[in-house]
Amino acid sequence: MNNFDKKQLKRVAQFLEQDKVTSALKIVTPLLNKKHPHELVFQYGCTTLERNKQENEALSCWQKGFDLYPDHYDIGLNLANSQIELAQYHKVHDTLGQLLSLSQLTLEQRNQIKYMQAYAYYQLDQYSKVIDLLLTKASISAQHISSQWWQLITYSQLDLEKWAQAKHSAQQWLSIDPINQTAWQILARSNLGLNNNSKAVSANVIAGLLAQSKATKPLFGDYQFLLGNIKAYDFAGYCQQQPPSSFNNKALACSQYLWLSGQYQAGLDYIQHFNMQQIAVIDDYLLLKGRLFAGIKANQKARDCWRQIGKGTLPESSAADIKLARQKRTQLQGQALLLIGQSYWLENKWPEAQASYRKLAQTPDFEPIARAYNLRLKQISH
Repeated sequence: MNNFDKKQLKRVAQFLEQDKVTSALKIVTPLLNKKHPHELVFQYGCTTLERNKQENEALSCWQKGFDLYPDHYDIGLNLANSQIELAQYHKVHDTLGQLLSLSQLTLEQRNQIKYMQAYAYYQLDQYSKVIDLLLTKASISAQHISSQWWQLITYSQLDLEKWAQAKHSAQQWLSIDPINQTAWQILARSNLGLNNNSKAVSANVIAGLLAQSKATKPLFGDYQFLLGNIKAYDFAGYCQQQPPSSFNNKALACSQYLWLSGQYQAGLDYIQHFNMQQIAVIDDYLLLKGRLFAGIKANQKARDCWRQIGKGTLPESSAADIKLARQKRTQLQGQALLLIGQSYWLENKWPEAQASYRKLAQTPDFEPIARAYNLRLKQISH
């Protein structure tokens, strides 16, 4: 690459950092139009097109780059991502197959390719291939399978109505990630398919009450929790008669019972007598408060609550506790964005729903479901 092109790419990078995408595009376009652009030109240029919402042009850009540099892992992976974004799932497998033939791939890179292959299979309703790729023919042991993989595996097993297999997979998932809400939901659904109704109820309640962080422990020994565990939500909701002095985990559980039993206004009345200084689990509080508002059809108030999640300051603590608190906050923000999108969806407000799902796609662990919802919205809104 000559010095002029290097300086131009440096300017492109600066403009992108400043979110001046149009300016970056003006500079990088002539570089892309050259007969044989440098590989870095594609990485900056195609990314700029994506940032400018030119998805089809970005796809063509990545394709040209991969045609010129078929041994370049990052360009090939970005091409596959672009194909997934545009629902070109059959083409994804050709691209990823070419990537897998590259020498000196790391284990992490191979696993990333496998996940994307499985995701494309899932979108094509080829659930058996998902299971074969990530589980049956996987070269890693169950305890090393990531939550991302387990999610696709168990969803595929449920779609095939392989209840016993889904239950076994959910149990393996929970053995390495015992506070994963999705895993508990899978366990509940698979038990329901097996007519294990009491176990399904228990797993479903745990899924509803379980916090998404190891920093928060469920109240397994609490009597009210046991009532909730047998789905006696009306009785469990009696806890509102003796509210604690601050909105702690016990108050959160009590509010959950009122929500689960459909006592939305009672739940709002219960939680709103706490002032903000009394609330020890503010993000959980806001998530639930939004759900209660949604229950009484106060959708805008619900969305206002969900938008506040993650805006408060984290309490001073050890580095390890702060890390866990941040992880939990990220999960709750993801749940909130998902709920906001669904709320707009139910009101047929497609652009607002899509905006929420695009933001959700930037949240760790939520990208697959965000992409799926956005693709579905594109199909029904045109």
